This record gives sequence, C-alpha cells and structure tokens, in this order.
Amino acid sequence: MAITRALEHAHTKANLWIVPNLNPDGYARGIRQNGRGVDLNANILRLHPRVTIWYHQHMDLIWAYGPSSAAGRTYARVVGMRFYHHHWLRGTATNWQNHHLPDTSSFTVELPAGSLSPAQVRRHVRAVLRLGAA
Repeated sequence: MAITRALEHAHTKANLWIVPNLNPDGYARGIRQNGRGVDLNANILRLHPRVTIWYHQHMDLIWAYGPSSAAGRTYARVVGMRFYHHHWLRGTATNWQNHHLPDTSSFTVELPAGSLSPAQVRRHVRAVLRLGAA
C-alpha cells in the first residue's frame, strides 16, 4: 500500500493506472477471495496495459517469465531485489495477461515480510516510473 500511495503523488508524464487494493472486502477479512468467494487475482481485458505490476508479500523477489522477463529484470535491478525467472502459476493474473495480451508485460513483485522503509518505497516508485517512461 505504501508504494501505491507514493505513486499517487509522483510527478510523471507516464499514464499510470493505480489500483491500491483490488480486493478490499477480502483484505478486510484477511482472505484472497472477495465477499462472493471469487479470487480476483485474474483476468483484465477492458484495459490493455503495456505493463502490469502485481504486489504481493513476502517472498522478497521479482517474479517474471517469458515476455515479461525484460521488464522484471529492469525492475529488479532498480530496486536491488533478486530476479526469479520461473513459469507462472496457473490461474494467476500474470499468467493470463502474458498469454492473452502478448504485446504486454506482467510480473509480480513479492515484497519482503513487514513494512517497507521510506527508502525502499522510493526505489519501487523509481522502478515503476522507469518502466512507465520506457
């Protein structure tokens, strides 16, 4: 949440769509599913994003594969996190986007456990803005 809040205040010419919490009712209940029992970690078609970044916790790595590898490596380099090049899990939004929108990139930032320091938040914002400007 700290990264999305900081991005909302970043000055950039990049066209960013920031969704701080895709599942607020599930978040409030501490589960992945929404109030109707649906896992919302999948399928976005109305928008055709160039790059989609999903923030999760707590593996402390950048997970990208296939067409999203270059963007994931760039992000990992800017924030100083380990790059994990591995097939997507079935049913995830990253897997869906990389298969259905082949001219785009989607990867997952697995944040470390706990809260991010202000310096870590700034590094993540820089990484997003660098990809947005590319």
